[in-house]
Parts: sequence; C-alpha cells; structure tokens
Amino acid sequence: MIKFSPLEQQTLQVAKRLLGKREATGRNDGWIARLCQRFVDPGLSWLENAPWCVCFALYCCHTAARELGGASRLPKVASTSLLFRWFQERGLLLDRPKPGCIGMVRGGKTGHRHTFLVHDVHGDRVIGVDGNYRNAVAWSSRPASACDYGPIV
Repeated sequence: MIKFSPLEQQTLQVAKRLLGKREATGRNDGWIARLCQRFVDPGLSWLENAPWCVCFALYCCHTAARELGGASRLPKVASTSLLFRWFQERGLLLDRPKPGCIGMVRGGKTGHRHTFLVHDVHGDRVIGVDGNYRNAVAWSSRPASACDYGPIV
C-alpha cells in the first residue's frame, strides 16, 4: 500500500479536483491556465498564454500546504528546467520516482520540457496528474527513465 505524507496526499487531492478542466482554445488559455499562470505571475505580465505545466504542479503543492495550515518551500517558477535546478542545487533530487513526488520530463532546449505530479509507479511507468497535458489537466503515463524527480516540500 502506498504511504503518502499529508502534504503529498493533499497535493494530489488538489490536482485530482481539477482533472478534466480544459484550456479554452488549446493555446495555453482559459481559466485553468490563467489560474496556474497567475499563481506564478499575478499580473500575467509575462506568463499569459505560456505553457503552464510547472505552474499547475506548484499551484497544487502550495495550495495543499496552505489548506493544511502550512507553506510549501517550493519556488514559484514557470520553467521545468529551473525547478530541476532548484532541486539539484539543494541535493533534493530523488534516485527513483515515488508516488507523491514531482516528475520532470527530460528533453527540450533547456534540459527539461514538462512537469507533472506522480500519482503512482507501475514497474517502469509513472502515472501522473499533469497540467497542460493535451490542453487540459489529465492523467498521463510515461517511462520512469525519461524523467527526474523531486519531493513535494
């Protein structure tokens, strides 16, 4: 049986409440994209219509911490590569995925191209709850070896 910390469990609950919510036109827009983008950039001065996967994951983590009466230490960044570096600089990268952590898909020009919340691990696959996945908040499945991982703190 999977054992989640209260913060991990609450983060996944926040994320799952948003499953199925879609962008308005498929251009990183609509209320769900703006909710997540505004979490990082309240005035949407530079993030409007930008990819919002990492904003979604961090929104869920910070919202969950607040709902539990605390605060998350995770940075408010809009780049998967910046989030990876934050974990790396603090020695927080995990050796392997675990349910209730943050996944960062390798690739792209900056080293990482997508962020998601790990819901479960099945063999060599990770099951995630992703923002900005197929223009919505949706379930995903990908090879565990294609990603790096950090804890929800």
